[in-house]
Amino acid sequence: MKILLLITVFLVYGCANNRDWPAITDLNIVTANKVAVVVQDKRPYVLNRSKEENFEGSARGQYTMPVDVVTKSSKPLAADMALEIIASLQKSGVNAVPVSVSPDASHAVILTEARLVAANKILYLVLNDWETDSYITTNLVYDLDLSVLDAEGNVQATSKTQGSESMGNDYSANDDAPPAFQRRLEFLFNADIKAMLAKTDR
Repeated sequence: MKILLLITVFLVYGCANNRDWPAITDLNIVTANKVAVVVQDKRPYVLNRSKEENFEGSARGQYTMPVDVVTKSSKPLAADMALEIIASLQKSGVNAVPVSVSPDASHAVILTEARLVAANKILYLVLNDWETDSYITTNLVYDLDLSVLDAEGNVQATSKTQGSESMGNDYSANDDAPPAFQRRLEFLFNADIKAMLAKTDR
């Protein structure tokens, strides 16, 4: 029993920091616009400060208390997601740059920060929920809103993905979080989003 407990503790705690970002997605976007990429973490448990911005979920064993799973980089989850989006856009040749904002930043602050990098377009991802729960299986709950804004802050296109999915049947399934985000990105980048990113505003 003692050996089993030690193995369980190792599996749970050893996997609590093993998320690897980014995982590049082929978005197939062509645009001459400079795109500011903003990912804002508005998860309720981050906004009320019960969880840190690098929180991704929980892992637990039969004989252990749940432990927080955080980003491998220890950076905010929003920052890691922004890196994946930027890498994916750059793979298509898009001039994409990061714009970091706090979870409670206002719309006006976001616009101000985006203007500092002289972007023509703002790609704005709101992280309403993203949380994994690993026990015997690993499940992900997600809620993401994506918008394209012009330089004045006018919304030109939106998309949303919300739901849950099973990512595997053991603790190593935690490694599947970045590929899961890839799948969400492929869904979010619909025809309207791509068209508005490519559109030249007068």
